[in-house]
Amino acid sequence: FKLAMSDGLVGNNPAAALRIPKECQPGRDLRSLTEKEVIEYLEVFDLRERLISRLAIFSGMRPGEILALRLKSVAGDEIRVDQRVYKRVLGTPKNGKARKAAMSPGTYELFQEWIGLAVDPRPDGFVFPSERITTPLSPDNLWRRYMLPKLEMVGLGWATFQVLRRTHAS
Repeated sequence: FKLAMSDGLVGNNPAAALRIPKECQPGRDLRSLTEKEVIEYLEVFDLRERLISRLAIFSGMRPGEILALRLKSVAGDEIRVDQRVYKRVLGTPKNGKARKAAMSPGTYELFQEWIGLAVDPRPDGFVFPSERITTPLSPDNLWRRYMLPKLEMVGLGWATFQVLRRTHAS
C-alpha cells in the first residue's frame, strides 16, 4: 500500500487504521525442523510416507501437489508441478502457475523404488493413488491415518506439512 500510495494509485492505506486488542493471544511459535528432527521424521515412516515427506522437505512441494502427481509429470529427477488436489478436486497449483521441482538423489532413489511398486503404471496414473486407484490419496486421510500416529510416538506430531515446507524454505 505504501508503494501504491506513493504512486498515487490509492488515497490511503486502510490496514494502517487496524488496532490489535491487548487481549489478543500471540500467535504460535513458527519453527522449522532441525537436521536431527528431519532424520528422525523420515526414519519413522514406511516407503510411501517417507517419499511424500522428502518431496515436501527437499523439493518444497505442497501436500496437494504431491498427491496430485502423475507418473507423466516426472522426467528423471525433475518434477513438473502442474496440478494439485484440494478438497478432493483436481485443479491448478495454488498460484495458478506450473513450475518445476528437483528431486534430491536420495528422494530420486526412493521414487524409483516406489514406482517399481506402482499399482497403476500408466503415464496418467497417480504416483500416490487412493484405494480406488483412479483418484489421488486424500491429504487429510494420509495425515490422520498414516503420518500423525507415527509422528506422535516420537514427539513430532506438531510437524505438519506447513512445517515441512517451512523447513524447505529455511
